[in-house]
Amino acid sequence: MSSSPRVEVRPADRRLLRGYGPVVLAFLGLLVMALLVPTVAPQQNVAVDTPGSAHTATTGTGTSSTPSAGASAASGQSGATTGSTVPGAANGQPASGATTGSTVPGDAAGSGATACSGRQVPADPYSPPCASFSGNNGGATSRGVTGSTITVTWLNPTDGSTTVDQEIAAVLGHYPPGVFPETWQDVEADLQDLVTYFNDHFQLYGRHIVLKIYNGQEASAGSNQSQVNADALTVADTDQAFAEVNAQSVAYQSALAAQHVLSIGDTYASESYYQSESPYAWGYAPDCTEIAQEMGAVAAQQLAPNPVAWGGTGVADGQKRRFAVIYPDESNYAQCGSYITSALTQAGDPATTTISYSGDSSEADQTTEGITQQIVNDKITTVLCLCDSVTQLLVSGDLDNANYLPEWFNGALISEETDVIAQQMDQSTWAHAALITNELGVPGKYGTTLAYAAVKSVDPNAFVVNEVDILYQQLYMLALGIQLAGPDLTPQSYAQGMWNYQGGDGMYGPWSFNVAGVHYFTPIHQFRYQWWDPDAISGYDGTKGTWVVDPTWYTISDIPKGPAPVFPDGPS
Repeated sequence: MSSSPRVEVRPADRRLLRGYGPVVLAFLGLLVMALLVPTVAPQQNVAVDTPGSAHTATTGTGTSSTPSAGASAASGQSGATTGSTVPGAANGQPASGATTGSTVPGDAAGSGATACSGRQVPADPYSPPCASFSGNNGGATSRGVTGSTITVTWLNPTDGSTTVDQEIAAVLGHYPPGVFPETWQDVEADLQDLVTYFNDHFQLYGRHIVLKIYNGQEASAGSNQSQVNADALTVADTDQAFAEVNAQSVAYQSALAAQHVLSIGDTYASESYYQSESPYAWGYAPDCTEIAQEMGAVAAQQLAPNPVAWGGTGVADGQKRRFAVIYPDESNYAQCGSYITSALTQAGDPATTTISYSGDSSEADQTTEGITQQIVNDKITTVLCLCDSVTQLLVSGDLDNANYLPEWFNGALISEETDVIAQQMDQSTWAHAALITNELGVPGKYGTTLAYAAVKSVDPNAFVVNEVDILYQQLYMLALGIQLAGPDLTPQSYAQGMWNYQGGDGMYGPWSFNVAGVHYFTPIHQFRYQWWDPDAISGYDGTKGTWVVDPTWYTISDIPKGPAPVFPDGPS
């Protein structure tokens, strides 16, 4: 660390946290449940034909494709292309099974599972290849699986009297309340409608999904390991579930894995963590290993060789960059943070400062004041942050208060790439913030998405909640793996089916669980650039502050040469 003279930093106003500290910490972490849909009154009347209604999806090359509502195998939308797989196929086995009547690879002999032409759900960009079934599914193949049912649970992160949206609005006040009139009963009804949709549209081999929703302790502020373990036992022993679809923490996923329960969560764990819990732990959010490796590559190839370009007060453009790498001291994130520091060292431009901080909410004030102090005293020009939202919220205010506004470059965790999170940050600081993200893709406008149409296809009078696209994403991963597992459903066959998945590309970004033979437990393995404009109007809530998005998806191997493609016109 530099021995520059110490500058005393006066912390910014903490009124946002006063009296609500742990609650803000908890619910900012839960914002991932409510971030996909732009502001449109939830009961807007729209024309919905089928869940295959046309929508625009950003592809892996940054171009757009618009599948038609009637797309089918005949119109080139078939998922049964050369090299794709069908349920239970050995890795890489081609789905020549596009010929109707061929046996689904991996199927128990004589059970009656066969491949058919096209996608299981026409025009759905993530759909697996079509499969048909009649016969014997093997009965009870795993805990929670009978000959007719697959029992799964969904952890309600509130006590059932409010929605996550309403809890956040109560804490932050200015969180846009106009788009959150739904009740918890609306959320629960939409979940059950989506389960009905997947039961009707996916091949579950004579079974149907039964969803049990419960108010667990794990997601509450101040939850401890005993509460986490208690929830896992409820899922495994009381509910006798095959899977938990809304895992909220690494600790909960580990407790579920110990009970041999499959889980789908948004924990941003490392690749090594998922491998250690294989085949049980899965994530619809990206893993922090890939995010950190991508951050490190961008820092080494685009930031280190080039001078400061989007700094603010106290950080002049044109000077050589001085990096601070910041991440939580929890072992998963510390491991991921090391990829960033290693990339800079190997590039011959090691970080000036590396800060590993405590995630304990009771220490948040002291922790963030210390981070700010180091940034200022070490004359950091560029912050590389693999951080939680609350830490960034506090540090951004402290830096503005210190009249010191460095470049800020994030790896998106906890939905930091969404407008509603970034709008909570100090806007003077965040006017100099950019990030890379490999989450979510390009969300569709409320009322136009597959998730919205799925609910309406089951209940045309349903009140569709604003977070429906996340609920759909969670349940999609569940149904996808069940179909791809074939009739003999176990956590192991679920995993093998996911690794055989031919991939898809739509509003959630390009999905795959097998890249060049490497097995993954999260869907997206590419990234995009975003940068913050505090003056532009958000399509989410109609207020100031929005991310500007480069629609092109990149991998580490095709990072463009030259400076990072952010702030082409300079910060606002």
